[in-house]
Amino acid sequence: CALMCVRKMGDVSLLPYVVDLLNDPNPLLRQGAVWALGRMGLRPKALRSYLEPLKKEPYPEIRDTMASVLKS
Repeated sequence: CALMCVRKMGDVSLLPYVVDLLNDPNPLLRQGAVWALGRMGLRPKALRSYLEPLKKEPYPEIRDTMASVLKS
């Protein structure tokens, strides 16, 4: 998956694409986007602002991933 590469690279130039995937109907892509954002070295405040819309995420796996990303 391309998101795995983005996650490993942490390339901030890909940020707009990753943020778009936070709204994807596929939960696996949303979860991958959350992990990728966590690897981009964003400031905590910026990271929280991108993840804020997912607070009501129906999939617990994605909420768990968000919590993990926000802790690190």
